[in-house]
Amino acid sequence: MLLKNPGFTAVAVLTLALGIGANTAIFSLINAALLRALPFPESDRLAVVWAENPGLKLGMTQIPPANADIAAWREQSQSFARLAAFTPRTADLADGGDPERVGAAGVTAGFFETLGVTPLLGRTLAPDEEAPGRPPVALISHGLWQRRFGGDPALLGKGVSINGDKHTVIGILPPEFDFPRGAEWPAFFPFAGRTEVWLPLAVRAADDGTGWSNWQSRSERGLAVIGRLKPGASLRQAQAEMDVYATRQANDHPETHKGLNLRLISSGVHHDCRHLGLLLG
Repeated sequence: MLLKNPGFTAVAVLTLALGIGANTAIFSLINAALLRALPFPESDRLAVVWAENPGLKLGMTQIPPANADIAAWREQSQSFARLAAFTPRTADLADGGDPERVGAAGVTAGFFETLGVTPLLGRTLAPDEEAPGRPPVALISHGLWQRRFGGDPALLGKGVSINGDKHTVIGILPPEFDFPRGAEWPAFFPFAGRTEVWLPLAVRAADDGTGWSNWQSRSERGLAVIGRLKPGASLRQAQAEMDVYATRQANDHPETHKGLNLRLISSGVHHDCRHLGLLLG
C-alpha cells in the first residue's frame, strides 16, 4: 500500500524521521540538563531548598526561602552538614587591563565547602568575612586569573578594584569550577552565563533600621540555597525535617508563611531547570 502511494509514504517517513530526531534531541537535552549530577564530590548529597506555595498567583509555585529560615537552618539543621546561600552580583573590574564587567555571586562562608570545592591557590571565606563592614575580599575564577592577570600567583593577597573598592584576592578557583551559572537557575535569579568573581554575601545579622538585607527578615526572599546532607542522612529524612519546620512556621508566622511548604530538590533534578521551565511549573 505504501508503494502505491509514494507521496504519502515520503511524507510519513519524513514525519517519522523528524519525530525520532526531535525525541532524540529532547532526550539529549534532558539527559544533559537533568540527569547529569552537579560536578562536585558526592553530588548526590547536594540538594536545593525551595519554598513552595501551590496557591501562589504569580505564574509560579516555587520561590526562594525567607532569610530568617535560611539562618535557622544553618544553625539548627539535623540533616544537613552544611547549608550555603548565594545570590547574583556583578563585578566591575578596573585592574589588570581595560575596565570589564563580569558575572559574580555573593556567597556565605561555607559555600565552597558545601560544594566540596578547594581553591587552586589561597583559601575560602572565613565565617566573619561574610558580615558587612569587614575588609573586602574576593575569590576569582581560574579563567579570569589567566585572562586578565596572566596567571600570576603573586596576585594572591593583593588588592583588585571591584565595583570601585579594593578587594583582597584570597583565592583562585580550580579550572573546572563554574557555579552558579544562569542556565541552572530560574529567571528570578539573574546569574550571568559564567560566574568569575565570588564576594562575601554581607547580610546583616539583624534589622538595624537602614532597610538593608538582614537575616531576621521573614519576608525577604532573594537568596538561593544549597545544602550538603550529613553522612547517613537521606533526602527523605531531610524533607521530613523541613516539613515539620514549615508547619511550625506557618502556625507561628501565618502572615509570611501560611500556605508555604518547603521542597528539597536533589542536584541531578535541579540542573539546568531554567531552560526547561520545570522548576517553575
